Amino acid sequence: MKTEINWEELRHKRLETLFGCWDVIKGANKDLASNVLLSKRLAAEAVEHYLEEYRALIGRYRIEDKIQRHRIAGLMTASILAKKPLLLIDPDADGARVSRHNEYFALWLGLAICAEGADPGLVASVRRNPMWSPWFSDFLYSLLRPPSGEALSVTFGALSLLYFCDNLAAE
Repeated sequence: MKTEINWEELRHKRLETLFGCWDVIKGANKDLASNVLLSKRLAAEAVEHYLEEYRALIGRYRIEDKIQRHRIAGLMTASILAKKPLLLIDPDADGARVSRHNEYFALWLGLAICAEGADPGLVASVRRNPMWSPWFSDFLYSLLRPPSGEALSVTFGALSLLYFCDNLAAE
């Protein structure tokens, strides 16, 4: 049976997740906090882009229910990469360099979506995995040439299979 999607509620939830993830990242990474700002306008555009991709996905595959978190993660990551809502505060400052902040943010946002509602201890165990750093670094590098949201969903789906099985159900 087809579930009616409340697009306004979905928009609000994705914006809330995006801003919440940004706050956590800023708190943990002082370089970002002092050199980069999150454009609210571009963040809203990223969420609108996500909603367009979501509608296309459910239409293309005739999905009659909500989609799984790893698909949401892939689509949101691709939307951040497309709209690049993180902006350098002063692009001419001594510390300015080629910014990879949007890719970094997009990856963390995707991971946060995959882990929504999971035990914080489980999330911490993912980061303690000895393969975490090389995997994260390789994934981050791959985002410099943005893949599609669906391709990213496969990567986040594999992570979810390993660590967040409870989140594989449609949201």
